[in-house]
Amino acid sequence: RARGTRRSGMLAAFLVVVIGGGFAAWLVRYSSGRSTPDGPVILVVIDTLRAERLPVYGYTAGRAPGLAALAREAVVFDRAYAHAPQTLPSHASMFTGRLPFEHKVRDNLGFMLSDGTATLASMFKAAGYATGGFVSAYVRRPETGIGQGFDVYDARFPAMAADRSAAQVQRSGPQTLAAAEAWLKGITSDRFFLFLHLYEPHTPYRAPERFADLAAYDGEVAFADEIVGNLFSTLKARGWYDTATIVVLSDHGEGLADHIE
Repeated sequence: RARGTRRSGMLAAFLVVVIGGGFAAWLVRYSSGRSTPDGPVILVVIDTLRAERLPVYGYTAGRAPGLAALAREAVVFDRAYAHAPQTLPSHASMFTGRLPFEHKVRDNLGFMLSDGTATLASMFKAAGYATGGFVSAYVRRPETGIGQGFDVYDARFPAMAADRSAAQVQRSGPQTLAAAEAWLKGITSDRFFLFLHLYEPHTPYRAPERFADLAAYDGEVAFADEIVGNLFSTLKARGWYDTATIVVLSDHGEGLADHIE
C-alpha cells in the first residue's frame, strides 16, 4: 500500500486490484484466451463514495468494518481518480477503458453508449463467463447502453415523480443485493462476472436509524459497507470468496460543500 497526499473533492475510493480503465485493459488478456482468472470476478461500485470518508484512508468519524476487513487482505490504492464526476460517464470509462471524449458519454442524461461497444461484460461473456449486472440508479438504466454484454442486467426502479430528479430515482441497496443473490443461486460454476452497483452514499442521505449516531453522509457510507459485507458473506457461504478476484471502488467522490459543490 503506497501512501501519498490525497486531494479533496472527487477522489474516489478504490480498494482492490486495478484502476479504472486499466481494469478493462487487464481483462483483454483474459478474453483473448491467453489467460483466465482463477475463480469468479466480482466488481462492486459504491456510487458517490469519497475516499477520505473511509476509515481505511484514515477517517476516524465514520465506520466501515466490511471494507476495512477487505483492505487488510487486499491492495489499496490511494490515488484513484474518476474520469468524470457523474455516474454514467464514469461507468462508461470504467467498462470500456476509454475517456469520455472517446466513448461519447458526457453526462448522466441525453447520452448513451454505442451499440456493439466492447465492455467488461462483453469480454467476459466472450470468454465463456456468465455475466450479471445489478444496479441501483435510474441513470444506469438499460436504455443508456451501459448494460451491453450482460446475460442479466437487472435495473428495476421506482416510477419517476415530479418532485425528484432523475439522479434521485434509485433502488435500495438491500433490494439490489437480493436480486444479485437470487441470480447467484442459479450459478453452478465459478466462471462468472458479477457487477453490483450501490447508490446509498448519494443524496438524499437517508440511512437506517441504526446509523443515526453518524453524520448523514457517513451513515450512508456505513450502510453501503454493511450491504457489501452481506455480499461477502454470501460469497463465503458458496466457497467463492477465497478464489474470487474482488474489486471494490467508486465511480466518483462527493463534493460535501468543497468549492460550493
